[in-house]
Formats: sequence, structure tokens, C-alpha cells
Amino acid sequence: MGPHHRQGRSRVFRGLAGVGQEVWGQTASFISAERLARIFSVSSELARTYCGYLEEAFLVSFVPFYTLKTAERLRRPRKVYAVDTGLRNAVCLTGSPDHGRLMETAVHGALERVGHDGLFYWKDEVEVDFAVRRGLSVRSLIQVVGEGLEKVAVRTRELRSLERARSAFPQAERFLVAGSLPGPGSMPGEASEDPEVRWIPLWRFLTEAGDEARIVEGRSAAPAAPDGSAADLEERLLRHVRRHGRVTRREAAELGGLSRPQASRLLGRLVEAGRIVRRGTGGGTFYALS
Repeated sequence: MGPHHRQGRSRVFRGLAGVGQEVWGQTASFISAERLARIFSVSSELARTYCGYLEEAFLVSFVPFYTLKTAERLRRPRKVYAVDTGLRNAVCLTGSPDHGRLMETAVHGALERVGHDGLFYWKDEVEVDFAVRRGLSVRSLIQVVGEGLEKVAVRTRELRSLERARSAFPQAERFLVAGSLPGPGSMPGEASEDPEVRWIPLWRFLTEAGDEARIVEGRSAAPAAPDGSAADLEERLLRHVRRHGRVTRREAAELGGLSRPQASRLLGRLVEAGRIVRRGTGGGTFYALS
């Protein structure tokens, strides 16, 4: 092997390593071959080749824009996700914890493990993180939110994205995966929330990823009881109260994967039936056996 050949291979390795670090650092963000080409002073074709190597090595995964028009799909930038967030954090230097982007990356990994017929993002004036295709149509729309849901502006923005996407995918079910769901009394304006959006805490989405297969299959239950029948959900809540002596609206929402308004209606039905009683006021409200 001559010196020129070794130098050529060395340049390739350095270029690939540089692109890899840049792409890893941009997990859950838009990336394009043209941008990488400008950063590393290489051709767009070589940048695309490097990205292909990274994807074939299962180091990253690329998610395209959803459209039935092939030319537009190829023209739009893709979103990139690190396959191993631990390795990504060890290699990349960042100035912030990147909680929101790492959460979205974790949700992407869970969806990939479950399986699908196509994973995309959707963007109009607003963006939806994941449009999950099953068969010939998009069956689920998933928005990931790191924090701030107790703020009306944040909640409005994220729910607006799902609402806009519903016009493009009227048959798709809508899900909001949150880093944490706000506690009771911390969400003003709840009466205006969309009852058809299913709220799921991140910990539950990740720990029960196998059970979440119905998300990508479009087979989740009705919003009033997304994990089974209303009777099953009521019994689950009552067992929780018997075991722990009480339940809050936040806990009820997390147990059943409900939105705050849905959890309130469920608890209200149990109160009306005389099975539980409401105690406390404001943020200290909880429910106990009657």
C-alpha cells in the first residue's frame, strides 16, 4: 500500500468520523447532505455516502418527511436519530442536557422496536414528530414534549400541531408523549383540551413499549378508556386506591394513559357511583374509598 493510498484512506476515515460526530450531535434534528457538505468541505454526494455508512452500521436512523410525492420526499431534509444515546453522549460534547431531543430519540427507538410500515415526520406550518404508517395509511400521530405542559402556551402549541395534522390524516389517532404530566391544579384552561388526544408519560411509553404496539397498529381503545374497557380501568383505579389509600388525578391519568380532562371524568363517575369520595381542595385534591 503506497503512501498516497494510505493518506486517502486516512482522509476518508477522518471525514466519516467528523460527519458521524456532527450527525450524532444533531439527534432529533433536521439534517441534510448539503449542510454537511458545507461544514466538511466535501461534495454533497460524499456526505450522503457517509450518512449511508452510518445508517448501515446501525449508528443512526433517518426519518423522512411524509408525502406521497417521491421527489418532494427526497428534496426535504430528513430528521436524524442516534440509535444508542449513551454512545452518542459519550462521543459528543454538548453545552446542554438536551433532554427534549434525547426524549424524542428514545421514543423513536421504541417505535422502531415495535415495528411499522413506515416512520415519518410531518410538517406544514407546524411539525408533528412522528407519523406512523401502517398498511397504506398513517394510523398514528405522535408528539413528544419534554416539559412545560403546565403552561398554556406550550400546551396550546403542541396540541395545535396535532390538530393541524388531523386535517391531513383524519383517520389517525393522536398521542402526546410527555416527560412528565403536570400535577393536579397546575393546568389552567383544561376544559378546552382536546379529549381525543391520548396523553402518555414517557416512562410508561418506554417501559411498556411492547404493549404500545397498538399505537402503530392504530388499535388503541377509545379515549375514555385507552387501556381497556371503562370497567377495567375503573377496577384498576380502585385497586390502586385500596393498595395506596388514595389516588390523585395525575396518578389516574398516568395509570390509564388519559388526558387530565378524561381522568377527571372517570373519577367523577366513580364519585357519583359512591365508590370513592373526593377530599381536599386545589392542588391537594385526592380521592379515597368511600
